[in-house]
Amino acid sequence: RNFSQYTGLESSAGWETIVLPFDVQRTAHAAKGEIVPFGTAATSHNQYWLAEADGAAFKAASAIKANVPYIIAMPNNAAYGEHSLNGQITFSAEEAMIYATDESMVGQLGDFTLVPTYEKLDADKGIYALNAGSKHESYSSGSVFVAGKYAVRPFSAYVVPVQEEEAAPMYRITFSEGDTAEE
Repeated sequence: RNFSQYTGLESSAGWETIVLPFDVQRTAHAAKGEIVPFGTAATSHNQYWLAEADGAAFKAASAIKANVPYIIAMPNNAAYGEHSLNGQITFSAEEAMIYATDESMVGQLGDFTLVPTYEKLDADKGIYALNAGSKHESYSSGSVFVAGKYAVRPFSAYVVPVQEEEAAPMYRITFSEGDTAEE
């Protein structure tokens, strides 16, 4: 998968969603070799951000598990220097078993649910797709899920409101230690 979004400094930007049908055993950058999520015990100095839903917001994750939706960002900012990881990233596993998806593999984000998909979904008012690759109003690319504006790519995720009639028009990416998840 090619990652090219600009990531901000101390701001939520450059996020994408990902879901894979296997437990990832190795993640590699085309030129820099093996990379790992921040916070893992691995020895690679090339790290990326990976987060999963934790009930109210997102929290850091240390591995990509089968059929679980995540948000992911590769450092891509001049301030990161040699640690920038934009470009081709390969997620792999050996002898992986791929099973039919389980609809229970969703993540809860307060009043929203993070839903994985393996197929392309057109923009729809009930689907909040991440603004990956596109600024939305004053929000940076890859920072907010917006209802009915963007298509959802295969092997990614989107959010849906728990109660559609009371739903906010967007869901801003925040983390467990942040103050709010809705706009």
